[in-house]
Amino acid sequence: MVDFTAHTLAIVLIINCICIAFAEPAPSELGSVGDYENEHYKSLQGGMLERRLREDIEREMTDVKKLEHQLMGHLNLIQEKKRQLEIKKRQPVQCLVNIVSCWKRK
Repeated sequence: MVDFTAHTLAIVLIINCICIAFAEPAPSELGSVGDYENEHYKSLQGGMLERRLREDIEREMTDVKKLEHQLMGHLNLIQEKKRQLEIKKRQPVQCLVNIVSCWKRK
């Protein structure tokens, strides 16, 4: 079975990075504040973004694990139905074999 966890995580990271790129203010929006204040603002913003990214990734991981658990449950149900169909398919053949064997005895 294919493991989609890594693919989903990569997609979520890419989407979050794109959203962050559009959400960051332009340098002109920051005003004419000194370099120290700009760096301080960027470090605070980076910490908040990192925390939000971690929270989003954890939330996505729990969702992916729930979906994986559901998928495994559905897979088990399908396998059980397949097994029952195989048994049901064999019954007419067994009946025919019994009829032929009884007919040969007579």
